[in-house]
Amino acid sequence: MYETIRWKKVKTNVAHRCFSCERHFPARSEMVSWTGICDGTINSGYSCMICEEIMKIVEPNDEGGYDQGFVRNMDGGENPEKLLITIKKEKDGVF
Repeated sequence: MYETIRWKKVKTNVAHRCFSCERHFPARSEMVSWTGICDGTINSGYSCMICEEIMKIVEPNDEGGYDQGFVRNMDGGENPEKLLITIKKEKDGVF
């Protein structure tokens, strides 16, 4: 089971790669810095704001978390901004 220890919106000091979409973001980007525990292992990383919005809609995996690159691996995940719009439309029954 996944448990979040820390979740904080930050403006980065250095470049980071988003855990979920695996895109690179330059220093001074607004991202979420997080730390969590899954099966006794501590994990940490950064997620971009678009992927954070996607995670509010898409169900986590069986352990209650998300796998690295899960947004990139979704159908349409090569463009997370467009994917978010599609997911929101499907959720709202717009299609």
